[in-house]
Amino acid sequence: MKNTINREKKYNSEMLWFNHRKKSVHPEEVVYLKSYENYTRFHLKSGQILLASYTMKTYEQKLSTKGGFTRINRGTLLSCPEIGLHKFM
Repeated sequence: MKNTINREKKYNSEMLWFNHRKKSVHPEEVVYLKSYENYTRFHLKSGQILLASYTMKTYEQKLSTKGGFTRINRGTLLSCPEIGLHKFM
């Protein structure tokens, strides 16, 4: 009998994963999210834009538990610390 090696990677649940878990981003790197039909665009501090194949509602639920994100309209989820709104919340 062969020894089977558990090749399953352990993923950090704090990170946001993209591209079939090949790329990850920490929520602190996100400036805002924009909905794009059934996809979500992540706009990062670095200026990079990532496209995710889940709706913004999915990410809103995930990020609301981490705090610091608020939905300012139907199509935008904003990082409050990024613009200084954390002082008022």
